[in-house]
Amino acid sequence: MHVRYCAHIVNLIICVGLKDIDDSVVKIRNTVRFVRSSPSRQLVFNQCAGMLKIESKKSIYLDVVTR
Repeated sequence: MHVRYCAHIVNLIICVGLKDIDDSVVKIRNTVRFVRSSPSRQLVFNQCAGMLKIESKKSIYLDVVTR
């Protein structure tokens, strides 16, 4: 019971913190949607990441509200 209560308090604190940076988060989400909406945009994004020598096997994903 105490663990659930603590997790709830931490969740509330994080939600308040995210409201402070909401504009930045919205811009990042819109950018991810824009890149993922077209295979050619994704290709250009991957090429730019390669030119900057950013090595990653992962792709960009939209966040999941429940996580």
